Amino acid sequence: MIRYFVQLNRNASNSIIKYLDSILGSISDSEKYFYSQFQKSYINSTVLEIGGTGRPIFRKDDIGDYIGLDIDTSFDFKEKYHKYFAQSCEEENENLKADMIFSKYLLEHVPNNSKTFKNIEDWLIPGGKSVHIFPLGFHPFSLANKLAGNKFAKKLIPILRPGTEAITGYPAFYNLCNSWDLHKVASNSKLKYKVKYFFGAEDYFAFFLPLSISVYFFNRFCHLFRLNIFASNAVLIINK
Repeated sequence: MIRYFVQLNRNASNSIIKYLDSILGSISDSEKYFYSQFQKSYINSTVLEIGGTGRPIFRKDDIGDYIGLDIDTSFDFKEKYHKYFAQSCEEENENLKADMIFSKYLLEHVPNNSKTFKNIEDWLIPGGKSVHIFPLGFHPFSLANKLAGNKFAKKLIPILRPGTEAITGYPAFYNLCNSWDLHKVASNSKLKYKVKYFFGAEDYFAFFLPLSISVYFFNRFCHLFRLNIFASNAVLIINK
């Protein structure tokens, strides 16, 4: 009965939000913007993916030197990457240098992103580019996620967002994942930082239609008045 109720609400929520976006325009296309930052070809480049493991964005054969980096020490990288470093992105590594460095939905899971950003800056070659997409810590979903705690949240996922169990439910710290802290990081760096904010994540509340629609209009309000502290996602671009 509960699963039927959730699915009914999810279907209705997705249809209504899709219709509203068709009228008002989308303010949540963070992934579209993220992918637009990549070149058509990296066949002559060194590309470092942080946190990709078994779901890399690129094909190994399409990259000159495709490097993976993740804390998974048991991962067999040979079919996915040319090289693989089993370590945290918080750890220094003098052997890493890349033309492009990127991550997708990783930075929110890192306890100390001050070290992460420092390493990214060190690992980029002059003229290199780094692109990262991640959720932010003061959106209603992120606040609810922190309030619920990781153990309780993992129990709710199969009920409220069935089918996403394999890709969600990891502990999230949201360290430096907000507009204030990102602005400070950018101001203190010698490199060029650019952050674009997006307002979405209504799908996390789609299990109950009134809640999902309320978050949708909250997002609209924050976007209209540029209240980036309440954005759901950000795409961070670093140029060296």
